[in-house]
Amino acid sequence: FYSSSAGECVCNNDGEVLIDKDAAGNMRQNVTCLPCPAGTAVVNDPYVCKTCTGANMVVAANGDCVCGSGYIETGGSFIESEIFCVSSALYSSASYDLLLNDVDVEVSSAVQAHYYPWASVNCKYFRSVEDTKACQVLTNLCVMQHFHSDSDACADLESLQSSRSPSVN
Repeated sequence: FYSSSAGECVCNNDGEVLIDKDAAGNMRQNVTCLPCPAGTAVVNDPYVCKTCTGANMVVAANGDCVCGSGYIETGGSFIESEIFCVSSALYSSASYDLLLNDVDVEVSSAVQAHYYPWASVNCKYFRSVEDTKACQVLTNLCVMQHFHSDSDACADLESLQSSRSPSVN
C-alpha cells in the first residue's frame, strides 16, 4: 500500500516483504506484500527478508541473529569466533553427583551451566589453536567435579581422548 507520509509503498503487516519484481526479475505492475519465510524477518530493507547463516538461528525483532527455541548460543567467548547454536537438551545438565560422607548428593553449579556448553562444543569442534582455551576450561570443569567419569565434562574429555590420535613433536 502506498504511504503518503513515507512517500513509498509499505506493507501493513510486520514480517511482510515488498515484492515489486516477478520471478524473471521484471518490474511488476502492482507491488504486493508477502510474508517472510519462517526464521527470517524484514530488518532494514523492505524488499529483503533477512536470513541468518548459522544453523538453528532466527532473526530477532532487533535484526540480530539469535538461537531459535530449544537451542543455546555458544562460541564467541574469549576470542572472536563465530556464534553457533546447539540443542539445549544436549547441554542442559548443570548439576552433578558428589559423594559427601558416603552420601550421594546432587549439586547445582552456575559455573558449570555458564561454561560447559561453550567449552564442550569448542573443544569438540576444535578449529584453531585458540580453542585450546575451551579444552582447558572443560578440563577444569572436570576437576571441579572431582574427575567423576559420569559428569558431562569428564565424559566429554574421555570421549575426545579416545577419538583423537596423539601427535608427536
